[in-house]
Amino acid sequence: MLRRNGHLTITGMMAESGFSRPTVTRALKCLQEAGLLKRAGSKKSGHWEAAGGDRT
Repeated sequence: MLRRNGHLTITGMMAESGFSRPTVTRALKCLQEAGLLKRAGSKKSGHWEAAGGDRT
C-alpha cells in the first residue's frame, strides 16, 4: 500500500485495508520502532520512507 503511494494518509490506509484507525496507527508505530519505516517531513506534507531511505 505504501509502496504505491508514500503520501497515503491514515484515513486512506483505513479505506484501503478495511482496518480501524487504532489498528493502522499501531501497525505504523510497530514498523517505525522496528526501523522498517520512517516518516520524512511534516505531518501534513510529509511522506513515508522504507528503512533504506527508498520512498515507499
